[in-house]
Amino acid sequence: MVLQLLSPGSNPIFTVCHTPGHSPDSMCLCIGRLLFIGDVLFAANPGIAGLCGWNQKALIRSLAGIRQIIANGGIDWVCPGHGRLISATDAIHMLQTLQKEAYQLENIAEFNAERAAQVAACADDCMEQVNELFTIMSGRLGYVSYVMEELGEAGVAEQMTGLIKSAVIDELLDAFRSFSVDHHTADRVSIHLALKAGQVMGKLERSFIKDDLAHIIDPTLVTRAEHLLSDYTTMLRGFCPPDNRCDCDVNSSLLVLVADLSCSRCSDEDILSSADDDTTFIRLLLSRIGSQPLLADIDLSIELNPTESIALVDRDLFSDLVIYIFEDLVGIGATRITLTTERDTYAITMNITGNTGPFILSGDTPVKGFLFRLAARAGGVLSSQDVAGTRVYTIAFTVDK
Repeated sequence: MVLQLLSPGSNPIFTVCHTPGHSPDSMCLCIGRLLFIGDVLFAANPGIAGLCGWNQKALIRSLAGIRQIIANGGIDWVCPGHGRLISATDAIHMLQTLQKEAYQLENIAEFNAERAAQVAACADDCMEQVNELFTIMSGRLGYVSYVMEELGEAGVAEQMTGLIKSAVIDELLDAFRSFSVDHHTADRVSIHLALKAGQVMGKLERSFIKDDLAHIIDPTLVTRAEHLLSDYTTMLRGFCPPDNRCDCDVNSSLLVLVADLSCSRCSDEDILSSADDDTTFIRLLLSRIGSQPLLADIDLSIELNPTESIALVDRDLFSDLVIYIFEDLVGIGATRITLTTERDTYAITMNITGNTGPFILSGDTPVKGFLFRLAARAGGVLSSQDVAGTRVYTIAFTVDK
């Protein structure tokens, strides 16, 4: 729809074009050689796509229409709702790129009140886990930096502090916690919490150097942090995180995972044999100091059902889930952990049991919403309980018949 206000000489003073997509009532306004386009440039961005009233097909049509208006001539500058003026030539390229991005949003879910509440709950859980992971990573790097300083390697010690921008991360997480408290106290619309978390997640991704960190500290810490940041952004945009479940030998996967969590990434022999190569020696030394095997000091007992243990599982999420559970048990002071698997016609059930200290009371232990969702995405059903000085995690995975 195009409306024009004509001057006495029949030349339009301004033109109003209906350009839905970002919202049902979005409009562009042409005055002279200026085209005002509102927020259309942000309509495919995280936190915008999928909002109530957002429409992919209408957006694609509107983007094509706006490009045509500019291409027809008579427009020198495009004025977005936020930011600087854009030349007509640059605007055509930007709109073309945006149109390609909009085509990729075909399966996006509408960000209605129900979904906003779900994503807001997920935001609280994700931020708690992100906080724990970054605290561990920062602590490990701090320890590595301290040891290298003591060894007279001040330059290497200083490099460690640059791999994670701890001050920035602390500021971001504190800001989110404060916002979350205010949000829940004032009972605001859940979408605000979800969007705030999305902003924080985006900034967190730029606050640590993933590749360098993975060579020094436990790489699963880095990959799990990356999974959290990526999955939340995916969910915020209205997509369901990908389903990568496939046939997986649960017993074999557990044995490999336990071995990785019980042994150092490099041995004394590895370090000594690299003494003639300074670069390799420093790299291995940093890895040895920064990577502390989670289960190295745990009395671990493994009893796996000898029958076939193939189940439909997302391997990466399965590994993340088991590591989170082990971390919880080690964190509450467990010194003995038992890992068992059982199989029946329909499922393979895995039990991870650790002894607990006297400060843990018996009774039902609520499973964190984060772990519940992670288990479901991995292909399992999770429950947990504290009984007689032990904490038991049980996960059932569907058998691929």
